[in-house]
Amino acid sequence: MRKKIKIKEKVNLKKNFILIQSPFFQNTMLFSAVIFILVLAWYSVVLQNKVLTQTTIEAYQQTELEIVHAMARRVEQYVQDQIEVHGRTDVMQVEQEIFKLFIATVRLLENGDAWIYAPDHVVFDLSADFPDEYRSKSMAEVFAVQIERGASHYEEMTDAVMNAREGVGWYIWLPEKGKEIAAWTPVHVEKYVWTIGLSTPLPEILESTGAASQMRTFTLIIGLGTIVILVLMLAWVKSTIQRHKTRKLTRAQHDLGLALSASVGRADTLCLCVEGAIRITGMDCGRIYLVDKKTGALDLACHVGLSEEFIRSSSHYDPGTPDARLVMAGKPVYLKHMELSVLLDRISQYEGLRAIAIVPVLHKGQVIACINVASHTQNTIPVSARSALDTIASQIGSVIARVTAEEALRKNEELYHMTIDGINDFIHVVGRDLRIVLFNKAFSKINAELGMEDDPAGRDLFGIIPFLSTKVHEEYKQVFETGRPLVSEELNEIDKRIIWTEIRKIPILDEEGNTYRVISIIRDITERKRMEEELIKVKKLESIGILAGGIAHDFNNIITAILGNISLAKMNVSQKEEIHDLLTEAEKASMQAKDLTQQLLTFAKGGAPV
Repeated sequence: MRKKIKIKEKVNLKKNFILIQSPFFQNTMLFSAVIFILVLAWYSVVLQNKVLTQTTIEAYQQTELEIVHAMARRVEQYVQDQIEVHGRTDVMQVEQEIFKLFIATVRLLENGDAWIYAPDHVVFDLSADFPDEYRSKSMAEVFAVQIERGASHYEEMTDAVMNAREGVGWYIWLPEKGKEIAAWTPVHVEKYVWTIGLSTPLPEILESTGAASQMRTFTLIIGLGTIVILVLMLAWVKSTIQRHKTRKLTRAQHDLGLALSASVGRADTLCLCVEGAIRITGMDCGRIYLVDKKTGALDLACHVGLSEEFIRSSSHYDPGTPDARLVMAGKPVYLKHMELSVLLDRISQYEGLRAIAIVPVLHKGQVIACINVASHTQNTIPVSARSALDTIASQIGSVIARVTAEEALRKNEELYHMTIDGINDFIHVVGRDLRIVLFNKAFSKINAELGMEDDPAGRDLFGIIPFLSTKVHEEYKQVFETGRPLVSEELNEIDKRIIWTEIRKIPILDEEGNTYRVISIIRDITERKRMEEELIKVKKLESIGILAGGIAHDFNNIITAILGNISLAKMNVSQKEEIHDLLTEAEKASMQAKDLTQQLLTFAKGGAPV
């Protein structure tokens, strides 16, 4: 059990290690790290600005507090002097004098405010946005009315003023002015109490002290840095997405290439092309048309995701129709379906296609097919999908041409089989590598003594017929190079028997007129050779007979003359003379010669000599 647990832990560690090393994980970690650093930088800026603002506020409040302390001492001395020395009792008049002498002269930036409040009424307020109707009210009553205009955070200051306590704080009089930093202190003279206060809008304080400029500088630096980092990150993200799309497209193209290489038959290959185009572009339907080379018409070869009614109405386009002309122009078209420059019929409109791509497939500069992909939901074809379709179209052009040629070849091979299987000669077809691609029954059943295999398909011709000479090998190469047929005869000795073979090599041309295969006919001509030899013998005998007849005729004429002369000589001599006996012997010899001549004539006429 422990061993199993350890193995499981190792597997998990390996998985985690692979995950950590994956580009997606590393990119995510890098992105998260950059975002964390940016957040930390902005947090530092916000914290720095907050600390700087608070420090500035506290320093300014201390300054305001010192000022109101000084004013309070002077006000207290003045009021004390007016009451004790001058015996004045008109406190309201004294209050106005206090303001004019000690408060109105104070300048606190552009919108600063100096004020004096008694517990139950406003003595005076320097602010320009302080309505006159407030002057008879206490601070609590003033803010109770001002709250309708946006006043807030005044409770602490109001309570301190109403109860004659010193303090610092902030409040909002009008939202557009923002925070107002304030300091106040009470003044006690006998039974009278006043509170002197100063307040200044925070933005003006920050500007005057340079804190605002410093904060803007910090913010600007971090902002520019953030923009630069975000731009770089955006470029990085865009590049990453593009790389991912490129990898995805490359992988899809690789998978499509593998699928096409393993496909069997043209129909299978064309459907793979359509399915691959749909998968790569993200569309939901597609079809592929083949161009009839003879007529220029378009015929539907495969479709995916379209209704049967729509397919029936768009399975064929005659040459010269707008649809055919659009394809044969050889340029890809990416449009909304309703924007096509062809008249859509009722069925096409009912199908509800929105975006459509029509991409001609070229091979050696000629349009051989057209691949269409479309969407029932998307209104446009994305740029990445267009690029992918262009790549697919360029990739499958040669594939479609190849499978079309192979389809035609298979049909030809079927015709070849039907034709050659009834022939007794050994017929086979070889490619440029001299490997057998097609053969007839006689070839497959050829005698084992010739070195043949039962199934020679795909085998080297010279590997299974080892007695073929180097001369024949060179003749095959010559046929492939020149495209002209050749005939040769071979004399072979197999199992101590002499066999004559005739090898006829005929080129098979492709559409460009190049030889891509050779059909060979091996014929056993041993009997024909024997008959030819017999014929030669007969002709020789015939010639001898003619010669013998001629000689016999000539010799017979000579013998006739000799016999005639002997007869005349015997007539002029006595039988008792010795010469007569000699002539008689000569006559007998001549008659024997005449018999030989007759036998030659008989032989010359085809008879047998006696």
